[in-house]
Amino acid sequence: MSFENNIPVKLAIFDMDGVIIDSEPFWQEVEKQVFAKIGFDVTSLVEGGRTKGVRLDEVIRNWQAILGFDKGISETIYSEIIQGIVDRIEKDGVRIPYAEEAINFFAERGVALALASGSNYEIIDVVMKKFNLRDRFSVIYSAEDEIYGKPHPGIFITTATLVGVLPMHAVVIEDSLNGVVAAKAASMRVIAVPPANEQSDVRFSLADCQLNSLSEISRAVPMMGLDG
Repeated sequence: MSFENNIPVKLAIFDMDGVIIDSEPFWQEVEKQVFAKIGFDVTSLVEGGRTKGVRLDEVIRNWQAILGFDKGISETIYSEIIQGIVDRIEKDGVRIPYAEEAINFFAERGVALALASGSNYEIIDVVMKKFNLRDRFSVIYSAEDEIYGKPHPGIFITTATLVGVLPMHAVVIEDSLNGVVAAKAASMRVIAVPPANEQSDVRFSLADCQLNSLSEISRAVPMMGLDG
């Protein structure tokens, strides 16, 4: 499988939240609930996609600077949000439509598969177990092992390195603008699949290809110069 200019695609890196599992609503709900307990309304901060793909500890650190809450409770906030997300995924988590078909599309063409998520391993583990996906990916990697999360490119560069593939041979499947920026900064190609309310955001033009849903994967990839 190769892109335009005959550069072969050897690795497909999947984001998780918003690409494999429909968990973005959980993040917004849980974050609002946890911060409401300490007297803060973060509705304006969680809506609009600005923190999508951003590592939770970085989100909390940024919000501490904005809201001015005691830094000493940041660890408690972090733990409560993680536990809240895990509980919601276990109870109500559903797979993004056509996520499995998209995984199969690359696997059937001999492309290695990896998962790179801004979520920590506790959340990744519950998603992999719930949908029986652990064996589908040769590498499962979290931004919690990086100095910086998305939009820094480190998570994708490290993932490709762990697989043994150069960044130029990787394609990333992302739903967030922060993820798209990170992947492009890593010198990778990007298939963006933003949610319906973000599909008109012109900033997604940074991606090599934008889809309305993963159901279009087989149509869009050949349009990017890939072998069908």
